[in-house]
Amino acid sequence: MADLVITPSDVLVTPGFETSVRTGNAGEPINAGQSVFLDSADNLIKKSDKTAESTGRIIGVAVNTASVAGQPISYVQENARVTVGSVVSVGETYVISTAGGISPVLDLASTEYLGYVGYGFSATEILVMAVTTGVPKA
Repeated sequence: MADLVITPSDVLVTPGFETSVRTGNAGEPINAGQSVFLDSADNLIKKSDKTAESTGRIIGVAVNTASVAGQPISYVQENARVTVGSVVSVGETYVISTAGGISPVLDLASTEYLGYVGYGFSATEILVMAVTTGVPKA
């Protein structure tokens, strides 16, 4: 399998589900639909990346695009059904990948950091339940 192919303009938070949209400032360009983390060094939101402990974290999924660093970025963290405009497998567990990507948990290789994005809710939606484990796969 591979990362979900997410079209930023297709990303929507499904109405009617109790969730809150949070905001912050982007530390780099971020597209809607990418997994993000809060960098404690500069308090900016950046793209998650499973290859390092410092970036192998997640606070949620971006729901708007920040074209340059410093722009506002909004994200959902939990209990959010997000349409990603990609084919999603219902019941599949999704995790962070590289450069803000989202992939099935089976794509995680040894020594890569496990950050849960959520679960396939429908053919086009992920139920976001962002969890940082801080644990590399054995």
